[in-house]
Amino acid sequence: MINPDIVNQWMQAYRGRNIHLGFSGGADSTALLLLLHRAATACHLKLQAVHFDHRLRPDSTADATWCEQFCRKQRLPCRVVTLSVLPSPGETLEAAARRCRLAAWKQVTEPDAVIALGHHAGDRTENLLLRLCRGSNVSALTSMRTEQVIDHRTFIRPLLAYTRAEIIAFLQAAGVSDWREDASNRDTAFQRNFFRREILPAIYRKLPAAATGLIRSLEVLEQDADFIETAAAAILTAMDTTAGLDLKQFNRLHPALRIRILRYWMQREGDGVDFIPERHVLDRLADAVHAPAGDTVTVPCRGGRELTVHHGKITLHRPLTPPPPPQTRSWRQHPTRS
Repeated sequence: MINPDIVNQWMQAYRGRNIHLGFSGGADSTALLLLLHRAATACHLKLQAVHFDHRLRPDSTADATWCEQFCRKQRLPCRVVTLSVLPSPGETLEAAARRCRLAAWKQVTEPDAVIALGHHAGDRTENLLLRLCRGSNVSALTSMRTEQVIDHRTFIRPLLAYTRAEIIAFLQAAGVSDWREDASNRDTAFQRNFFRREILPAIYRKLPAAATGLIRSLEVLEQDADFIETAAAAILTAMDTTAGLDLKQFNRLHPALRIRILRYWMQREGDGVDFIPERHVLDRLADAVHAPAGDTVTVPCRGGRELTVHHGKITLHRPLTPPPPPQTRSWRQHPTRS
């Protein structure tokens, strides 16, 4: 079961900070609220709950009311933010809701804010399978980490090492038997629910050891990702990029390093906005080596940015009126459960 003392110790890294808690009213965020409320005194935290009303379900207003009442009982402030979730062409409803939440966090928090989320080990396993199906590398497979920086906000997940069963056990031990259940979580038309309700249970029935094996795999994959990310950052630091990235030097690097070095360099050149280079960008840069001398090769990137290759140098160009920055992630290691 969850040990509140471990969570208290974990939260010492944010001592004296204002913590914004994403509070859906579900079991996970309810447990996190109680744990952080207990840690607030010892760690001198100022805690505020934030509930996003997506207006996608008939009972969303009732969920918001429940969250406000629960926070009132705990003597904690609760802010309800109403979202308008409209998927873009080709975007799933899940992705649109996530995009809207990230945009809303930027509106309701200050830069360098700390935002706590109630994701747990099961969420991370589902994320692993989803990203495997999308052809992700190890950084993306382990993208749900205990600490992440997204658009200058620090997102933390104190419960990431715990299972949902442990979370429920903690709530019961705390005398809490009432929380909100999202009926849409049973709808397997949503990709995550499909993995949660059909694929993972079938795997666990056939391979009982997979429940802990997948979690262990995520731990070692994160170690691998951190090693590659650290190596890429060190190589970029040692490179002379005053006039841009040297194209030949860049293309001689191992592919696992190229994508990360390009990402970190673009982030540095783009005023801290995080970019994840798409596959076609790397392919175009590889082909640019063979372009006739003196030619200029332009490679469009997500978010309206452009990479230009001229005289063997890669430079980043920004439009005169920058579009909203893409909501992508950068990572940093953080201690987990002990």
